[in-house]
Amino acid sequence: MKKLLTIFFFLTSLISWGQTVSDIDGNIYNTVTIGTQTWTKENLKTTKYSNGIPIQYVAVDTIWGGLTIPAFCTYNNDTAYIQEYGNLYNFYAILDSRNVCPTGWHVPSNIEWNLLIAYLGGDLIAGGKMKETGFTHWQTPNTGADNSSGLTVIPAGYRYSNNGFNHGGFHGLNGNGAIWTSTSSSDSTSIAKYFYPGSASVGLLDIMNSYGISIRCVSDASADINENEKLNGINVFPNPTNYLLTIPIDGQKNIFITNMQGQIIKTIKTESQAISLADLPTGNYIVSVFSNSNKLLMTNQIIITK
Repeated sequence: MKKLLTIFFFLTSLISWGQTVSDIDGNIYNTVTIGTQTWTKENLKTTKYSNGIPIQYVAVDTIWGGLTIPAFCTYNNDTAYIQEYGNLYNFYAILDSRNVCPTGWHVPSNIEWNLLIAYLGGDLIAGGKMKETGFTHWQTPNTGADNSSGLTVIPAGYRYSNNGFNHGGFHGLNGNGAIWTSTSSSDSTSIAKYFYPGSASVGLLDIMNSYGISIRCVSDASADINENEKLNGINVFPNPTNYLLTIPIDGQKNIFITNMQGQIIKTIKTESQAISLADLPTGNYIVSVFSNSNKLLMTNQIIITK
């Protein structure tokens, strides 16, 4: 527990609040900077892409469930929910190159979410650090919620596909919070992060693209990590690797290895460029390297094979 708390305080030492950003409709969002990432603190409300082109609004369940084009809606088709909860969007709205987020911002990838989760101590406790406190929006018991990250996640519910679970319709307001990543998992499904009233953890949903859930945005100026990008051009090698990884950065460094759900599974403080991964099972991981002054030096996705 002491080790986990040490990691938590190290990773959350770079949190700041205070600035805002506006979307094309004039909605104003508060922002929070956590480490090298800057996030919106409210769910997206826009009805247009960043270039001013309208996103299609769809009210009818049977039409919504069959869509393969971008669309959005309000919970229960009631505009009274927008100010507090934002709108619900299908994944096709994220895929559109016209960008649902404000100019200079984007929908974060699964890896960018996992980097945030790692900052907050891993997936078992990070949900509590992101959830709004109290019971204004969350049902009891709102386990672990302290919102120490400032992200202020609230449960805005879902709109299911009529071909999927619960046969369509709106569900989960104040009880379930899901937020899209920009990462697809198949031609018809994509990844979302899931927050629970009865847990401090962050879950992962692999859901149909036709579902309607919330969106948060992250600044393009953040040190964002997309699946095929390397921060500052630094790469680890060999990748894939079977047991030994070289990180071409000199000097003392703090290394955090997380799984793809954001759980910290290995921490290393070393001056060596070569680290052993012999104790880890095969699979995909994220390696994040920090300096002693808490600066993020690099983040890479790696594959371990045996």
